Amino acid sequence: MRSILISGGPVVTLDPTRPSVEAVFVRDGRVAATGTVAELSKLIAADDGVERLDLGGRTLVPGFNDSHFHLISSGMMASMLDLTGMGKQEILRTLQDAASRRPAGDVLFAGNWDYSSWPDPSIADLDSVFPDRPVLLVQFSSHAAWVNTSFLTRLRLHGRNSSWEGGGVLTDASGEPTGIVEEPGNCPGVAAMFKRRFRDSSSVRAGLEAALAKLAQAGITSVQDNTWFPSHLRQIRKARAAGALTARLSCWSPGFVPPLDTLFRHARFDENWAELGPRKFFIDGAFSSHTAHLLEPYEDTPETSGTGKPPEAIERFLLAASRKGIQIACHTIGDRAARSYADAGQRVAGKTGFQRFADLRHRIEHAQLVDARDIERFATLGMVVSAQPHASADVEKDRRLLGRARADAAYPIRSLLDAGVRVAFGSDFPSEPTYEPLYGMHLAVNRDSSEAITPEEALRAYTTGSAYAEFKEDEKGQIAPGFLADFAVLSGNPLQVAERSIKDIRVEMTIVDGRVVFKSGEETSAELPSDQSISLSEREQTQQGAGAHPQS
Repeated sequence: MRSILISGGPVVTLDPTRPSVEAVFVRDGRVAATGTVAELSKLIAADDGVERLDLGGRTLVPGFNDSHFHLISSGMMASMLDLTGMGKQEILRTLQDAASRRPAGDVLFAGNWDYSSWPDPSIADLDSVFPDRPVLLVQFSSHAAWVNTSFLTRLRLHGRNSSWEGGGVLTDASGEPTGIVEEPGNCPGVAAMFKRRFRDSSSVRAGLEAALAKLAQAGITSVQDNTWFPSHLRQIRKARAAGALTARLSCWSPGFVPPLDTLFRHARFDENWAELGPRKFFIDGAFSSHTAHLLEPYEDTPETSGTGKPPEAIERFLLAASRKGIQIACHTIGDRAARSYADAGQRVAGKTGFQRFADLRHRIEHAQLVDARDIERFATLGMVVSAQPHASADVEKDRRLLGRARADAAYPIRSLLDAGVRVAFGSDFPSEPTYEPLYGMHLAVNRDSSEAITPEEALRAYTTGSAYAEFKEDEKGQIAPGFLADFAVLSGNPLQVAERSIKDIRVEMTIVDGRVVFKSGEETSAELPSDQSISLSEREQTQQGAGAHPQS
């Protein structure tokens, strides 16, 4: 049995009975007691070989719980050509360089371009440089792609094959392809390419390892993951068996692919480490690709309001899951999509009973634009909003897409909390370019909008709120007796520093199950040092940690 006494700095417990304590006593991976060092002395005396962790003035908080993540794909990004922030000429140069080092027949694949750095991507731009090699460039939201003629020819995307659920190949006034493909993941040919990529066991294994390192450096101890592929579960189980799983996972099944969902329902899971999460669905797309479903047209393209599933279709999968007691996590970005979800939820709750429906805590993933009347309905239905403050970083882009009034009312966290809706915070990384919780807190707190929230509300959304979303509020999100010993050690107290300085706080150490899995300035370690004590040195206290986000 392993025992650790943590003291020497502020402890933010988020436990309503003891919000702040002097020391935390951990035994065998759980919090045994909290209080003053004097109060815990009897417990310490009863245990042989108690390890001591001196915070050195740093702040201990509950480990961050990212409520919406893409674990394997985030790790695999390291091996993918990344076009983040690049304009036209830089993208073409990067692609030409990559093409010179790859077999001529291979599809040239890259990701993370966006309209903000190249407003008018065209098929002619790619055809002029790559007349014969297929090119597929996925936009950062993953709800659009930019392709060339060779790619369309390779996948035979013409005529009846050029459209699919929620999207298709866009054409100009003369009927010629523009080079933009909406909702590429719903295209059978593109989906097959993605599946091959995500079924390569060596790539998945390397991606998992890279992703876990990112999480540890950011103080993230739990992740609610868009897992989708049963083969990924096998790699996760192997990591757990080897003692290399350094974050706890809620693994989501793809409700939109019934055979894979069925395999998930029969898979083996590991309590408190890799557990079966909700069933995932999509209602609409994203703002940047003009596929999020809006009540009113887009500001910059008034000819469209986006697309989404009708309430009847939503009702079918929501009712089926509710009758089986299965929680749903539903991608819902636009306000018309939110309206359709609320309509369907109200009808299903009427058929199952409102309390039974509320007990399932069905989730709205993203909720970036929601009408006030639907916010009230989400509260009544007991639905949980899993929101991503990282999505709100580019205010000017949102204003260009939605107009100033709607952009300023988007990401309505203040309104959701005031209405009594439970809110969980996550990142949606790598569909969003950043994932660090402290940067997410900064964005939620320092918005120039009436939807800004307080630092404590932001911290709770990343801890107690996310725990509630996965039915773990009795084990995660607080530093309290009986809770899992998952913590982050921070260079400053996010509840006491100037609000504009929250983003400058560094993650100094991450602890999962009572083990140090990250310490700033050192290689990631799965075990505490053998000298029975650990502290944060002066050098480490002043060094910029990997979890910090640059000034914005």
